[in-house]
Amino acid sequence: MNKEKLRMIENMEFESTDPVDFKPHEKRHYRVSEDDLEGMPSAPDDNQAELRERIIEIFENVFEGKKTLVYEKCDIDRTNFGRYLKGTYGITKSNLVKFILGAKLSHDEATELLILNGTPLCPTKCRFDYIADLAITDGDELDDFMEELVKYGCKNIASKSVL
Repeated sequence: MNKEKLRMIENMEFESTDPVDFKPHEKRHYRVSEDDLEGMPSAPDDNQAELRERIIEIFENVFEGKKTLVYEKCDIDRTNFGRYLKGTYGITKSNLVKFILGAKLSHDEATELLILNGTPLCPTKCRFDYIADLAITDGDELDDFMEELVKYGCKNIASKSVL
């Protein structure tokens, strides 16, 4: 990670520290009521379907279809990842960033996945997003990214005890 850019974080003001991560099974209901949803286009569901297809493709190509590799390289719980693959749960922004870093995706690929998820990075507004953007741009290791998050005041997103 670019340490010089990361040190700039100390002089920056953000609207938030961490992304808002709702539980995956609650994600579709957290913002608007059923009445609010009437008449809205179905694009978010289409985006989620496309996102799921892209993640399955990456899962098969990069991780050889093994959830244990996703757990080892991305620190994503195998059960939750399996539920995501089946379409039972959505994927949180934190887990998607961990997946991106673990799979060593390019910044363009990462941006596409985050936009499809409806959770693009806003590095000027959110401290987590700033650190995530630097980590993705520089191709950092997941453990280094998670350590930097905690070091700069974000919540610990590690699911296994690596920190």
